[in-house]
Amino acid sequence: MARKQATLPNVILLVGSAADQNAYESARTHSIWRALCQCAETWRIDVGFSSPRGAAFERHFREDESQLAASLPELIKSSGAKTLVLASGARLPEGFNAKGVRVCAVASDFGIEPTAAEVWSTALDLNVPVPNLASDAKSFQLSFEAPVSDWAEADTGLVAVVLCGGSADAALAEMDAIKNGALVPVVAQADEAAVKALLPAGAAYTTVPTRADALQMAANCIFLGDDAAAAGYKCWAELHGRTVLLPVWSEDDEAAQARLDPWFDSLATLTDIARALGTTPPEEANAVGALIQRNLGIDVLVVHAAFHPYVRLFHSIYEVHGNVCKNLVTGNIVSDRADEGGLVNAWVQEINGRPDDPLRMRATAAVAPDSSTEEVRVEIDLWGWPFKTFAATEQLVEDAAGLVSLELTEDRKKARAIYWTNVPDTPIQFGKKLIKTPPLASSSEGGPMVHAGQGDFPFNRDTLTVLPPDARNQKYTRFEVFNNDRHPSSLTFEKMKGSLAGKIGWLIGNGPSVRLEDLDQLADAGAICFGFNRFHLAHDQTKLRPNFTVTGDLQMIEDFGQQIVDDSGGTVFVADGRPPQLTGDYVWLRQMSVFPSLFSFDASRFVTPGGSSVYVALQVGHFLGIRKWYIYGADFGFKFARPRIGGGAFRSASGDGNHFISNYRSGRPWCPPSIENILPSFYGARLVMESDGGFIRNATRGGHLNVFERIEFEDALAATQGSAQT
Repeated sequence: MARKQATLPNVILLVGSAADQNAYESARTHSIWRALCQCAETWRIDVGFSSPRGAAFERHFREDESQLAASLPELIKSSGAKTLVLASGARLPEGFNAKGVRVCAVASDFGIEPTAAEVWSTALDLNVPVPNLASDAKSFQLSFEAPVSDWAEADTGLVAVVLCGGSADAALAEMDAIKNGALVPVVAQADEAAVKALLPAGAAYTTVPTRADALQMAANCIFLGDDAAAAGYKCWAELHGRTVLLPVWSEDDEAAQARLDPWFDSLATLTDIARALGTTPPEEANAVGALIQRNLGIDVLVVHAAFHPYVRLFHSIYEVHGNVCKNLVTGNIVSDRADEGGLVNAWVQEINGRPDDPLRMRATAAVAPDSSTEEVRVEIDLWGWPFKTFAATEQLVEDAAGLVSLELTEDRKKARAIYWTNVPDTPIQFGKKLIKTPPLASSSEGGPMVHAGQGDFPFNRDTLTVLPPDARNQKYTRFEVFNNDRHPSSLTFEKMKGSLAGKIGWLIGNGPSVRLEDLDQLADAGAICFGFNRFHLAHDQTKLRPNFTVTGDLQMIEDFGQQIVDDSGGTVFVADGRPPQLTGDYVWLRQMSVFPSLFSFDASRFVTPGGSSVYVALQVGHFLGIRKWYIYGADFGFKFARPRIGGGAFRSASGDGNHFISNYRSGRPWCPPSIENILPSFYGARLVMESDGGFIRNATRGGHLNVFERIEFEDALAATQGSAQT
C-alpha cells in the first residue's frame, strides 16, 4: 500500500471567497475537492472566508490572504505537494515562486452557471484527449462525458435528449442509441403529455423540474461512487438547453446492471482525472477509501452493538469523526453465508441529530433463525468506496431485558410497569426507587421471565429503568406522555371498551403472499378483521371488508388519509400526534412517539406507534377486549430504493412490490421501516397478550416475521370458525 501511495500526486486546493458567497460556486468547488480527495493526497485551504467553518482538520483549514504568503510555501514543503489547483477566484500570493509546482486554475465564471467543461462527470467512456497541465497557470478543464461533449460543439437544433424505457432492455437500447449518436428530438417546449406520447406505453421516467433545480443538480453532480449513475446526463442536458428523461429499471435486474457497468465505472473516472493531473490513481477500491479517509481525517467508532435473542435483531450504532460532509458516509450489512438467507431487512441509515453532533449511522438486520451474528459484517463506505468493515460481534452485547408497558391508576398516584428479562433477580427502578418483584410467568418455553412492578407516581426522577445485573439496561425518559391527564381522544371509542372481549382478532397485512381466496374465506367465516392503510384498493378483488382499518403511518395519512377515510368502510382509526385535517367518519387516536415503545392499555387516551400500524391495532384491539390474535399477510421482507437526488429523512424510500396490491404507494416516496422499533414492539405486544392468557400467532404463508409462533392459515381459520360457533 505504501508503494502505491508514493505514486500519487500531493495536491493543494486553494478556494477563494467566491465559494463563501455563492451557492453554485460553493457546490462546484465542493465537487472538485471531492474528486481530488478520491485520486490524490489532498490539502484544502479556504482563503478569505468570512462565515464560520467550525473545527479545523489536518488537511482542511482556513487562512486570511495576508497569512497565505507565509503559510503556503510551508504547506507545500510539509505536504510534498506538486500541484496547486485554484478555484472560486483564489489567487496565488504576490511574489509566490511556483517553480517545481504545477499550477492550474478552474475557470471562475461563477454566479451564473457552471459550464460543461468545468463539471467533473461520473459518466465514462472518455475517448477524447484530456488537457495537459503546463507549469504556468491555465484553465483546468475535464471533458464532460465524451460521446455527448462532442455534440455540444455542434448546433444540432435539438431541444431534448430522451433516455427512457419501460423495461431494462428498452432503457439500455435507448442508452446505446445515445452512445452511438442517435439523438431523439422532441418538440420545442414540449409539455409532459407531449413527451409521454413519444414513450413506450407505461414507461417510467423522471424530469428535471425547473432550470434552477437543474442548475443545482449540475453543481452537485459529482458522485464518484455507485449512487449516481445517470447524474451526468441530467447535468449535460440542462447545461446545453435540453430536457432529459432518464431510464428507470428494476435495481434487482442483475443482467441490466452488468450491461450498465461499463458506462458507470467509477475507477475509470478516477483514471481520467488522474491523467489530467499527470499521475497514477489508486488501483483498487479499498485504496480509494483509504485515501479519502486520510484526506478527510475520518475515523469510525462503535458506539454500541447489541443482539435481541428473542426477535433475532442485530442493531448497532457507529459514530463518524473527521471532516464529514453531506452524502459522505454510507454502509451495508452483509452475511458470509453463500446464500442470501442469512439476513432480512438489513440496511445502514444515517441518524438525524443536532447540527453540532458527530454523524451517527445505525445498522439493523433481522438475523435468520439458522444464521449467526458471527457471519455478519457491517461495511462502511466513503462516497461509495469501501473504507472500514466491522464484525457484528465487535463489542456485541446481548439484550437481557426490555420494557413492555407503563400504565397509571385512575387516580394517577401509582404506576405499573411490565418488563421482560432473562436474568434472575432483575429489578426495575422507578426514578431513584429500586423495586424487585417475582416473575409473573414465562412467555413460552425458552422465553424470558415477565415481571410487573408498581411504584408511586410521579417518580422522584423522570426515568424508568430495567437493570439486569451485569448486563445492558434499558431506560425510558419521555414522561411528558404521562405527566398530563389526557382526556380521551374519542368519546365514541371510549364507550367501546371491552366490547369484543373473548373474541379472536385477525390482523390482515398487505404483503405479496396474500391470497384472495384466503381473504374470501375470512369474510365467509365472519372473522373480526383489522385492515391497514390502503387495503380498500383490493375491494374489487375480494369480498372481505375489514371491521376496522388502522393507519398510523404519517406518510400514508398525508398522502392518502382522506381516501382511506372515504373508501375503507367499517370503523377507521387514524393515529397521529394531532387531529388530522380530514373530514368524514373516523376515530382519531392520539399517537405519542416514544422509544422504546410502551404498549398502551388505554388506547382511548393514547397509543404508541412501535414502527407499525399493526402495533397500533394491537393496542386498539386490546382496549376492545381481544387477547387472541392471528396475523396474516405480514411478509416482513421490505425492498426499497433511495432517491438519487432529494428526499427528506422520512421520505427516503421509493418503490413498490412489497404488497399484494399493485401501485400501493402510487409512486410516492415513503418512510423506510424501522425494524429496530418494530421487532421489539411486536415482541412486547406478544408478552402482553400471553401474560393475560392470550396469544399472537402468525398465519402468514411464508415470509420472514418470526417474532410470533407459526400456525397454518387453515388451522387458524378452523380455530376461528370453532370459536364463533361456541
